[in-house]
Amino acid sequence: TLTLASRGQWGSLNFTGFAGTVSNTQRLLFGSWTNPASGITWGAGTLATIFSNTFGTTTLTTNGVTLDFPITQSPSSGGGTLQLVGSLTLGSTRTLQVASGTFDANNNNVTAGAFNAAGSSVRSVLMGLGTWTLSGTGTVWNIDTTTNLTFSPSTSTIVLSDTSATARTYAG
Repeated sequence: TLTLASRGQWGSLNFTGFAGTVSNTQRLLFGSWTNPASGITWGAGTLATIFSNTFGTTTLTTNGVTLDFPITQSPSSGGGTLQLVGSLTLGSTRTLQVASGTFDANNNNVTAGAFNAAGSSVRSVLMGLGTWTLSGTGTVWNIDTTTNLTFSPSTSTIVLSDTSATARTYAG
């Protein structure tokens, strides 16, 4: 088991070649993230991994591995871009949040419990051609505040997949 320092600040993290479990801790990344295609298990939890690149483009490569913790795109000083390399799957109760900067799905599928891009910071969401599947309940899509938001849905599809009688809210 690998435990990264709680609230640790990292440049890029590349787990290629690592096999084992990584504990859930809050991580602040200024660079890219790369998972191996197999052998890694991420500990589930509510502590977010925050991508905080302030300029240029960093990438998130999961190689099909589910990340069972929240992901936030939130550059501390504005304009960084987080771009997916392949599909992104978060746990069914986890949120993908775009607080500031640009999130570029790069025509990949996104699966999460919920998606949140509400707020007034300068931010962009580029959905691309992929399918966005939201499996949670409650407010599963939240872009109710569009101040300073650039939103490009392209030809993406949004699926609310929970089939229970529990309410789901699409605030768009």
